[in-house]
Formats: sequence, C-alpha cells, structure tokens
Amino acid sequence: MTGAVVTIDGNITADPELRFTQNGIPVASFNVAHTARRLNRQTNEWEDYGDPLFLRVNVWREQGQNVADTLRKGQAVLVVGRLVARNYETREGEKRSTIECDADIVSVDLRRQRAQSVSRVRSDAPAAAPEEPWAAGPSPLKAVDAA
Repeated sequence: MTGAVVTIDGNITADPELRFTQNGIPVASFNVAHTARRLNRQTNEWEDYGDPLFLRVNVWREQGQNVADTLRKGQAVLVVGRLVARNYETREGEKRSTIECDADIVSVDLRRQRAQSVSRVRSDAPAAAPEEPWAAGPSPLKAVDAA
C-alpha cells in the first residue's frame, strides 16, 4: 500500500458521482466535510473550532457502485484510505495539484445516525453450495407460535 493512510469522519457534501474509466471500471467520487469539535466544559456542549476540512474521496470498483447506490448528501461517514497527490492542468493552462483520498473502506458513522443493512447479491457470483453456512435454506431456529 502506498501513500499515507488516513481515517476521516465527516458528512458527505453532495450525492456521490459514479463515473467509469475508459476500461469500464466504476469509480464513485464525493467530498467529505470534517469540522473539529471540542467540548465546552462550562456549557457542557460541543463547539466547532478551526476551519472545516474538505477532502475528495474516490471509491473504486464494486465498492464504488455500492457507495453511489446507498450514500447520500448529508450522511455521516467514516473513510479509511490513502492520500494521493494528483497534478492537473486547468483549461487556461495553469498547473495545479490536489490531495485526494483513494478509499479502502467507506462506512456510515453509526455514532451519529442509524443505518439499515441491505444485502446485495452479485449477478456474476456462483451459487453457494448447500453445505456452506451462509447458503440459503431453512433457518436452524425453531418457529415460535404467537398464539
């Protein structure tokens, strides 16, 4: 793994944008806004301090598609990934650089919101063998009558 590994918590500033590379690889991109907070001991309330940090996050392949399908503007997220420097040229010919995060893990922040899990089945995945514990089949738990 190359690049500095970081963990950032914050809110998504706009719905993730899903694009595809020339080779057809999906990549979802979004910005995360993080503002440092501290507890004011006199009022016993959290206060923002310092300037907010905005970080561009890129999520590749199937995870990128999952991010684009499930995350929305305003949601609190946790991102673990690698910082990468990218150089580019503006339309006016000016050379610029930016620091972005290539995410390894993106998750909702359950300290600040509730989430509902949705299981996705890959269309190209082989069927699970019956002896596998996660294969579909009758539940090993006994049914209980409500009557």
